[in-house]
Amino acid sequence: MLITIVISLYSTRLVLNALGANDFGIFNLISGVIAMLSFVNMAMTLSTQRYMSYSLGGGDDDQLKKVFNSSVLLHFVLGLLLVLIFEMVGIYMFGHVLNIPQDRVGAAQVIFHLMVVSAFFTVISVPYDAVINARENMMLVAITGILESLLKLGIAIYLQYAATDKLVLFAAFSAGITVAMLLIKRFYCLARYEETRLRIRKYFSKDLLKEMFGYGGWNMFGAVSVVARNQGIAMILNVFFGTVVNAAYGIANQVNAQLSFFSVTMLQSLNPQIIKSEGRGDRERMLRLAMIASKFSFSLLAFLRYRPLLKCRLYCNYG
Repeated sequence: MLITIVISLYSTRLVLNALGANDFGIFNLISGVIAMLSFVNMAMTLSTQRYMSYSLGGGDDDQLKKVFNSSVLLHFVLGLLLVLIFEMVGIYMFGHVLNIPQDRVGAAQVIFHLMVVSAFFTVISVPYDAVINARENMMLVAITGILESLLKLGIAIYLQYAATDKLVLFAAFSAGITVAMLLIKRFYCLARYEETRLRIRKYFSKDLLKEMFGYGGWNMFGAVSVVARNQGIAMILNVFFGTVVNAAYGIANQVNAQLSFFSVTMLQSLNPQIIKSEGRGDRERMLRLAMIASKFSFSLLAFLRYRPLLKCRLYCNYG
């Protein structure tokens, strides 16, 4: 995570330099909702992982297969629903709300469609992310995270010399990375974990699907609220101040997201153990791990947020 944070922040600087403030602001405005779907993705992953870890803790292989197959069907439907909602809302936004220079509206619409495709693949990759987390394969999480960051860095460097429309090119490559990451995880899981072989007819459970949707709905509600808050601010800034301010807001959001995901990612190794302990009936260990996770995540996030504030105060007070 430390490696990906450094690469991501440096890549942002290169992309800003290549696109310019206006195009960078347009990209962050259009792709903001899609980028913020990482919060929704994390919420849905944790919900699915909860059921998988519980089944692993109890040693119930058939239930594990039911959870995965039901999860694949659930997220495929959710992905299609999101595509439909985004496309309908996008038509209205481009026509009545967004403040985009007229000569860049066409490029912005292309970006929007590419980001909708990226959103669909982000959602349907959730079951595979959940399997990897539940199986505690942190090495794969680290490798794919670093690989994704390096690919984005390569795109940022390539943009410095590209002769075509850099904004559309950047959006296309970004969507391509999302698809590539899904394929890597899917093929790895198929080769390594038996429960990821789809047999929806055999292992489909209507009651389980309903339960998973109900449990994940509350996590999704909180995550969608975060997306609505952040992107609502971005749209207000766009209407009154234009795309340059969106560029600044996008950079601030990326820094904030990296700090937040640092804490979340560091706890990925604890979450499966908490649920597995409950699945085995070891509630004492489950409660102890939950308390450790709460203290650890608070300390990490507080440390990362306090240090820049402290430096700022020292600079203001003592020059």
